[in-house]
Amino acid sequence: VFSFDSFVHMHANVIDDYLKEMNRVLVDGGKGFIHHSHLYEGSEYSFNNNGGRSNMSPEKFKELVEKNGMKIIEQRPIQISEGNERWSAHDTISIFQKI
Repeated sequence: VFSFDSFVHMHANVIDDYLKEMNRVLVDGGKGFIHHSHLYEGSEYSFNNNGGRSNMSPEKFKELVEKNGMKIIEQRPIQISEGNERWSAHDTISIFQKI
């Protein structure tokens, strides 16, 4: 499963639903690569946050992955639009696997 630049806008309850479905369709050992927000203490109304990002941290994403029967293989922070303060954002790439 691969997603880049969509999950940065999804709130935890929506991500939880997607992860539940990913666990359902992945074969044992199947992997996911998800680019998601890395934002702590932003507005719950994501359009008030930089780039419309939702509140999601690597720790929260890991918790949701594990809740849905999978495990994190790697999480790596990335910076989007470096040098452009208006749109600069720190996000995370999470790679996980169905156990």
